[in-house]
Amino acid sequence: MEEFSNIRQAIDKLLNVRSSVKRKKQNKLAQEKELFVSIVNSLDQLNNRSNLAFTELQLDFSSYEEPYLEIIDALMLLKYGKEACEIISYYLWERVNPDGSINELHDDEDNTVPLETADDLWNLIQQMKQDENGESR
Repeated sequence: MEEFSNIRQAIDKLLNVRSSVKRKKQNKLAQEKELFVSIVNSLDQLNNRSNLAFTELQLDFSSYEEPYLEIIDALMLLKYGKEACEIISYYLWERVNPDGSINELHDDEDNTVPLETADDLWNLIQQMKQDENGESR
């Protein structure tokens, strides 16, 4: 682990000890979050690229992309359930209007739910899961 050798040497010198430095492995939930955020960001970029191709070049790839998006939707439904999939779908396809304005998401008490990034989406889905299981915040 050469990347940590400078850190290890500094600790050894500072504390006058012989030490070792190891990278802590992510827990399963952190790994899932990282993968989820990556997938959502990739889908968002795909959507933006498709919209740009249609707007700028009048190329419509929707009939080509649709089967793949249906598979992804089905896998998300399988993993996260109906309510979470509705929020994911909103985030990807309905949140941003063609003019670039943002549609706000509101909860049952009409409070605005912050949903600007894939991290926000992950946190909302985790909160929904906690509320569903009756866990405290």
